[in-house]
Amino acid sequence: MPLSTADVMKLYKDAGKRAKDKYIAKVNATDVNPMAEAVKKEATLKQRFNEAIDSGKWRGALLRADPAAWKQRTMTKGADNFAKSFDYTSPAQIAFLDYWLPKMQQLKATVRAMPNATESERDARSDMARKLAREAAKARIGGMSY
Repeated sequence: MPLSTADVMKLYKDAGKRAKDKYIAKVNATDVNPMAEAVKKEATLKQRFNEAIDSGKWRGALLRADPAAWKQRTMTKGADNFAKSFDYTSPAQIAFLDYWLPKMQQLKATVRAMPNATESERDARSDMARKLAREAAKARIGGMSY
């Protein structure tokens, strides 16, 4: 028996929410590390990708793709995901800038205050800039959390 419009509407009512809830439940139920599982398959991934390149399948698939369709998908889903990533990472980006900008300004002021008239003075400035940048990076890598 064919479905009526009302049956179809019942079927699709809140389908997106139900699918999202089911997806989230499956993610939460996962008890393996998917990243570690992906790493285990690295050799196979590399082999299959190289086979696709060598056979021409990769090239053919790219050349068959419709640029207009790609643009449309990118402007809708891709742009939305891009915007969401900014919202998601904003606190970390702000904390990063709060930590690094004063250090970089201090480094810049220190280097600019050094003499710059001779070649040896310019070399010393360059060496100091590299040294201070390395020290700042070590301090950051050493466990500053934001």
